[in-house]
Amino acid sequence: MDPSEFPFDIEAYKRQSQIEEKYIINRFRERRNKIEEDYPRRNKRKYIKRDHVAGNQRLIDDYFA
Repeated sequence: MDPSEFPFDIEAYKRQSQIEEKYIINRFRERRNKIEEDYPRRNKRKYIKRDHVAGNQRLIDDYFA
């Protein structure tokens, strides 16, 4: 296959792939936002402050017991 027979513009390919990627990503982002608006979460996540140092110490104590 002779490269001169089939001209390929890498810059045009990159531009086209970026446009397609942006379109697909934006479409899914809009769809996700619409779903979240139509069906709001029942409760927000509650983050509990955990004592990781004490938990790690218990793991170490159990391992070496």
